[in-house]
Amino acid sequence: MDEIFVTRMPVRFQDIDAAGIVFFARVFDYAHDAFVAYLKHVDLPLDRMLAEATFGIPLVHAEADYKGPLRFGDLVDVRLARPEIGDRSIKLQLSLEVGGSPRAIVRLTHATVDRARMQSIAVPDDWRRKLTGGAS
Repeated sequence: MDEIFVTRMPVRFQDIDAAGIVFFARVFDYAHDAFVAYLKHVDLPLDRMLAEATFGIPLVHAEADYKGPLRFGDLVDVRLARPEIGDRSIKLQLSLEVGGSPRAIVRLTHATVDRARMQSIAVPDDWRRKLTGGAS
């Protein structure tokens, strides 16, 4: 994995289920929170985009492979691979790890759309450049 960003977050009590492990859908919350942190890190804060941009990046596909449990109190390192930028989409892969041990792999695809018409548009050039760490 060509890692480009890492953030650490704790497993919160409200994220666990009756079995004492993270409820399966919560891994998408961790992945989304890491992506939002990455956007801020590369000067593309989501709050600014929502307030100012004429385009959006809705999620169009999400999947996860579960490798091991996440438990209350664990510190989860969420590692983002260099995004794959298509003509009209952004593909992300994130690895959730505890102490270097993989617990889940999450893959997300966001489309770029004109917000007024909700029609597909090209990924803006500045986003393409910033999301890939300057790579084209």
